Amino acid sequence: NVVPGYFKDKSEIIDLRVNQDKLTYNIVTMERSYAGYTLRLRTYSYDSDYLFEREMKMRDNLQILDGATLGFVQGNIAIVGSYGSQNSNYTQGIYFAIIRPEGQDNTIKYHDFAEFEHFFDYSSPRRAKKLEEKANVMSDRGRDMKLSLRLFMHEMKFVNGKFIIFAEVYDQKYDRSANYTFYNPYANNRGYFIPPNRYQS
Repeated sequence: NVVPGYFKDKSEIIDLRVNQDKLTYNIVTMERSYAGYTLRLRTYSYDSDYLFEREMKMRDNLQILDGATLGFVQGNIAIVGSYGSQNSNYTQGIYFAIIRPEGQDNTIKYHDFAEFEHFFDYSSPRRAKKLEEKANVMSDRGRDMKLSLRLFMHEMKFVNGKFIIFAEVYDQKYDRSANYTFYNPYANNRGYFIPPNRYQS
């Protein structure tokens, strides 16, 4: 079924997920305007009856990349996702929001990757140390560290009073070695073309 209001300019669905009660589901849209990004949460019954709606204005000078919801936890709905700088698809950090019932204030926190322990352990020890040092310098200057990272948010769980986030992160790098070939009859007399570069992740 088509839910009214979603097919409008500068609006994108970033999550559609069944709640833990198995009786309701959430839809989160990211809405863009000249003032910045807004997250809009709508909750529906199993039969798609409208139940609840809240919106949250996000921090200026950043771009929301994705999100995942979890509810109802202690009567609230949690949203976690990644953000980057404006006009960039690379991930700078993670935001975590608690959406509360009407009349109560929502809360949101932003976490740069430099705040997490062992985050750079996927790299070699030498590179991980350099990244940690750079992250600390940027943090001391009150700035977020910009990395060529992409993040795919899987899900969030609430276990023993804590939220656990499952996500997949990869570091895209540019490799100029290009030791493969493919056939191209227009490339040269021998019909083989060696690409000058390629992406690896």
